[in-house]
Amino acid sequence: MLSPRDRTSELLFGVLIATSFVGAVLSRVIALVMLFIGGLAFGRHSGYGGWKAGFGIAALGTVLVVAINALAG
Repeated sequence: MLSPRDRTSELLFGVLIATSFVGAVLSRVIALVMLFIGGLAFGRHSGYGGWKAGFGIAALGTVLVVAINALAG
């Protein structure tokens, strides 16, 4: 049996993410934003150019997501 606290968190996540499709898309968007931020920091630190590295790493992540979706469905 769920405690009242578990029911609250279940309801909260049910309201925030209504379907598994929305949750999957939200997860991918968050991952790509994190890749861009990491690439931006890496590019600035290495002297290559923050925006170039940020978009490059985010593009690589996008290619990987597309490939995974194509192969795994």
